[in-house]
Amino acid sequence: MTLWIAFSGSALVALLGYRIGWLTGGAAAGATAVGTCVLAGGGLQGMALLGLFFISSGVLTAWSDRRRGSHAARRTIRQVLANG
Repeated sequence: MTLWIAFSGSALVALLGYRIGWLTGGAAAGATAVGTCVLAGGGLQGMALLGLFFISSGVLTAWSDRRRGSHAARRTIRQVLANG
């Protein structure tokens, strides 16, 4: 897989996360970098695992927030780099 395809795919997913409200702008940039590295190095299998983690954590956080009646802050670049 070329680096350009890995970057483009990661940027699209990061933009979606930003638009949904799960990521800050800096976190979206960090997610693009992490996603590019994972996709370029680990291929689709690595990206599938990272995507599963990203989606499940976002959905579970939203579900928990609704139960508690609160709203969690968007994920920051520090959280993205720490957790992938």
